[in-house]
Amino acid sequence: WRDVHGPACLLQSLLASVFVMAALTLWVRRGAPANPRLAIAYIAIASGAMGALVYGLSCPLFGMAHLFTWHAATPIVLSALARRSRSFGYWRAIPSARSTISADSLPPR
Repeated sequence: WRDVHGPACLLQSLLASVFVMAALTLWVRRGAPANPRLAIAYIAIASGAMGALVYGLSCPLFGMAHLFTWHAATPIVLSALARRSRSFGYWRAIPSARSTISADSLPPR
């Protein structure tokens, strides 16, 4: 069994998930997550699943082996790439609520 369309489907699914990943990253970053590494993993899995779904609707192959191998690989590959990426390090620059509140900034009693 040889699937010549598989790598192209994986690439198209990854490209479709880039927009979802950008939107989710901006949305979650505004919420100041308590655990940024876990938030990155959830963003990658969710955007990979959405990208696979979006491209899966237009994929010409409907075989279960093809869908399970190449389309289900999208969230796995994307989460592995996000884990290895250093571009998500800007979350470290966001001050936490604890670091911005000091005794001097509180109103007098």
